Amino acid sequence: MPPTATGLRATLDFDTWERPNRLLSRWGDDARRLGFAILRPDAVYRGQVPGIAAFLAERGLHIARILVGRPHARVLEELYRYTQCRLMQQGDRPMWWLTPKYYELGPAVFALITGDPAALGEDVPAALVRHKGPSNAALGKPGHLRHEFGAQNIVMCIIHTAENPKTALREAALFFEDDAIDEALTAAAAGQAPTWQVPQELARAVDPSPPSFFDIIARCQRGALEAYRQGLASGAHGAWTDVLGSLAQAAERLPALS
Repeated sequence: MPPTATGLRATLDFDTWERPNRLLSRWGDDARRLGFAILRPDAVYRGQVPGIAAFLAERGLHIARILVGRPHARVLEELYRYTQCRLMQQGDRPMWWLTPKYYELGPAVFALITGDPAALGEDVPAALVRHKGPSNAALGKPGHLRHEFGAQNIVMCIIHTAENPKTALREAALFFEDDAIDEALTAAAAGQAPTWQVPQELARAVDPSPPSFFDIIARCQRGALEAYRQGLASGAHGAWTDVLGSLAQAAERLPALS
């Protein structure tokens, strides 16, 4: 029985382990062939889906099926429930409010990913975790997916993946019907490589070079300094209202994801 909570981490109206447990019972060890990933809005916005698909395929990880859309806030709460619980148990204060806002910025790609554990030397979720690298961009290294595709920070970090076969089934079941999951696992167990092709609309970048996290910070700093300079020039020392107003204006000038 998974832990339950009220408020932010309250469960959905259905038991989110009933379907994954049923799938796990049906597929047994073959469940190790399936992973779940989200190519996050920043990756879609920058037109990186084809490159990410190729990166994964070169490492024996193949996208079998996708859905494109904006997840409902309640589904996001369930998706990240255990992460939030872990952070709070560690004494951290999770910035949950930012996550649903981030996913509202643009569409994401939800993907079933398959591979051969024997060839990989580990199950598919473990391989995805190893290849994606840490969510903190400062800790990434060449060869990590997040490093290679320019992850910005722990929110704008290109990709989310489930950590093990059981959680992969649970997270996949939040977005996909059982038939889709069964079909992906059937093909993987038979050794059939997926024939999925990147849809044309995902191959186009809305903006291939959006401002980086550091560009955004620098822009806000310049705006704040300019407001302070103008305040000094007018004799209004410590014009914090001008500073805050300038920061808000700088934020409004940032391009919106669409």
